[in-house]
Amino acid sequence: MRKIILCLILIALVPLVRAKFDINLERSYYSSGETLQAKINTNVNFVDGISLSKINLTDSENKRVQVALNLFNLGNGSYYLFFDLPSDLKEGNYSLNFGNLLYYDEGLLKRELFKKEFSIINDKGNVLSVYPVFVKLNLEYWERPSISIKLDNKLNETIIMIPNTTYLVPSKNALKLGKSSYTLLVALNNDAYKLNAIKDELSLNYGNYSYKIPFLIDIKQKNALVEIKENATEISTGAGELRFIESVDYVNKTLNKDTVINGSLRFKNFGNNVLHGINFTLTNDLDEIIKVSYNELNFLNPGDERAVNLVINEKGNINKNYKGELIVNSKEGANAKFNFNLNYFKKEETKEIPIANETNVSISPPIANKKSNMLRNIIITIIFILFILAGYFIYKKSKKPKMKVEDLFR
Repeated sequence: MRKIILCLILIALVPLVRAKFDINLERSYYSSGETLQAKINTNVNFVDGISLSKINLTDSENKRVQVALNLFNLGNGSYYLFFDLPSDLKEGNYSLNFGNLLYYDEGLLKRELFKKEFSIINDKGNVLSVYPVFVKLNLEYWERPSISIKLDNKLNETIIMIPNTTYLVPSKNALKLGKSSYTLLVALNNDAYKLNAIKDELSLNYGNYSYKIPFLIDIKQKNALVEIKENATEISTGAGELRFIESVDYVNKTLNKDTVINGSLRFKNFGNNVLHGINFTLTNDLDEIIKVSYNELNFLNPGDERAVNLVINEKGNINKNYKGELIVNSKEGANAKFNFNLNYFKKEETKEIPIANETNVSISPPIANKKSNMLRNIIITIIFILFILAGYFIYKKSKKPKMKVEDLFR
């Protein structure tokens, strides 16, 4: 009976472990010229993954429709897909297909087609396409981007409502848009920069329809070189076109041989001319313990802001105090300086204390040694008990009565 119940449970669980491939569209029907959004979730590890070459759109006659696909792999079997529908699509049923996907099921290689159907209905009064309808960014703590969202109204004049969200601030909350395009700018509010990652959604509401644009943004918060103080004003270090911009105008750190500091410093072109050949120099032997890394463009347009990355004491070779400057230069002669004051702190070496002869001096053994001795004693005790048990069973076995030949036939 127990075996029968176990078999029934296993049979009931079989559907739970089958291949899952969910395609969720934001709407069940669209108009030609609009932007289609799809979320994909799967529990299958495909042999070659999911790529753009394996996704296509077909009409009711299984004829392929050419579209420009945008696919994001979010990890853990999640994907986000969007694309603009052609403006000349006829009404009818269409299918979004994920084909030639290979995966192993119980050791067997399988090929499967997954699809999601939707309808095209071209009798709506509003046709709006949006790009992009999914935003994923990695930002440094100092970056304050304006994220561009292009709105393209292809039919009648419409009013678009765009409310603020928890972390997103659009350049306009209401917009009357005729048959034309408009670029909406979206910024992050101050609360967003207090977090390492934000997940938010911007809504574009028009007529009886809407777009919901997911925002996934990672923000690198920590900068060990300069402290970020709330409500601190930026200090422009320098008097010319090129200046460092941070909340302080110097780095003052105390290090020992084990201390490694990573961080970045921002600088900006405050002038009216393009600056070329951006390069960096370190004074007073700072190059012995500071590694400078700059992978940005080597020119600065007016108003451009960049950051230089620094690693201090990467090799653990600090053995003295350092005081000098980091200088950013340009071919035009513009430069800016940032002061460094690095103090070396030598860690005290731990020495063994000899046991004194006086009877009133007691030195306790280190805690680590106590734990080590205790563990050793426990292991020895367990081994001793196992030996006793093994001897007992061997003794009992040897005492069993010998079986006679005639007993085999009883």
